[in-house]
Amino acid sequence: MGRYLDKIIDRFRSQEAKGFNKYGQVLEQNHADIQERLEHLAQELSDGLMYIEWIKEHYQRIVAGKELRQALTELERKDDASEL
Repeated sequence: MGRYLDKIIDRFRSQEAKGFNKYGQVLEQNHADIQERLEHLAQELSDGLMYIEWIKEHYQRIVAGKELRQALTELERKDDASEL
């Protein structure tokens, strides 16, 4: 298998163990009704969206920082060239 698939399978196994440790059963044994399952899914997706927004915000800061460093480097090169 490829390394990404291996990571995904490891994550599923880890999540299953975490769920079993927390709830004492695997998902197939959970007898919650559909509304409860949908609510749990909605909560998990909401958490995921919050992580996405955090990553987007931090990525923009990283890109802006790189662009600023690049612009400063170009200015320094121009300044050095004009002194020659």
